[in-house]
Amino acid sequence: MSSYFCSEAYGHEKLEDTVFENAFIVDKLVDSDPQFKELLAQTKIKQMTAEDICGSNGFTSQVFRLSIVFEKTKND
Repeated sequence: MSSYFCSEAYGHEKLEDTVFENAFIVDKLVDSDPQFKELLAQTKIKQMTAEDICGSNGFTSQVFRLSIVFEKTKND
C-alpha cells in the first residue's frame, strides 16, 4: 500500500470529506483495474481529490468524481 504514494502518510489521510482513507480507494482500484495497477508499477500518487457530483442529493449514497495526480514517470 505505502508504495503507491509519494508519502506513506498520505495513504492514511482521509479523502476530502469522506470517511475513506486514500489507501482504501487505491486498493479497490488496484484490485479491479489491471491498467491502474500497471500504472502504479511505474509511478506514485502525489495527490487525490474527490468532488461530490450529485450535490449530496443521494438518499443512501453519494457519487464522487475522483482525480488522481501522479508524480512524473521516467518516460515523461
